[in-house]
Amino acid sequence: MLTKILSILVIASLSACLGRGKPPACEALAAQGAHVVSGRCVVDGDVTTRDYKESLLPENLTVGGDLQVYGCGVNSLPKGLRVGKSIDLYKSCVTRLPPDLVVGGNVDSQLAFGDDLLSCKDIPKTARIGGWVRCE
Repeated sequence: MLTKILSILVIASLSACLGRGKPPACEALAAQGAHVVSGRCVVDGDVTTRDYKESLLPENLTVGGDLQVYGCGVNSLPKGLRVGKSIDLYKSCVTRLPPDLVVGGNVDSQLAFGDDLLSCKDIPKTARIGGWVRCE
């Protein structure tokens, strides 16, 4: 019985860590002012994942301000992501950027000791980043 419980917990943990699952609807960001415009999930200001309960962000997300990803609750960025200002990955598990990413400003990674940093080699050449990128 204990083995079955541990197996279930391990599988659930791995799924969460790998970012598996269906991306949430735009309503998941309603508390941050999200609304749908022409099939895109739009937040006019900043988005923070500090109190966000989902493990993924909605696909085709447009953030008018900054996107601040805290910790490992969200461990990958969605396809179709557009950010008007900068992306701040603070002690984050995000180590890759989506190929269709558009960022008006910088992409910054701030880490704790032993954390993985965004790898420069994993930044897609198709991503459009207006500022600098902190990577290893």
